[in-house]
Amino acid sequence: MSLTLVPSTIPAGPVEFTITNESRALKHEFMILPWSSASTALPYDQKAQQVNEARLGDLQGVEDLNPRETVTARLVLKPGRYIAFCNEPGHYRDAMRATLVVNAVK
Repeated sequence: MSLTLVPSTIPAGPVEFTITNESRALKHEFMILPWSSASTALPYDQKAQQVNEARLGDLQGVEDLNPRETVTARLVLKPGRYIAFCNEPGHYRDAMRATLVVNAVK
């Protein structure tokens, strides 16, 4: 399992993500939020094996993508570092996450 962002650096403002769940059997999610430190883990609920979304602020994304499903998410992102991740049980722990850098428009 993996989550890949191409490109991994974008300008601030409106952005359109085309998200494809390439799995043949598993549901996935695409969740994204500002997160300044890639070295600091998100709040994690060991029992549920998921990121504790109730403890997060500006969380956006798409939940429950079925196998082989493709969707589009249109978001407006401010400058900063973001973390994108899948929050299906166990997936964040298994490193299904990526960092996105959003640069100020000059």
